[in-house]
Amino acid sequence: MNFHPLGRTHARLRKEHGNTQTQLAERLCMFQQTIQTYESGNRRI
Repeated sequence: MNFHPLGRTHARLRKEHGNTQTQLAERLCMFQQTIQTYESGNRRI
């Protein structure tokens, strides 16, 4: 299943708040690659 629309929304909101994927990952205690996978639509949020 492609979760790309949700991932795009996630990326847009992150950028609107001025965060990089790395900054968000650090705040959520996750890997940056996990955030990237969510935003690319390859993993369910």
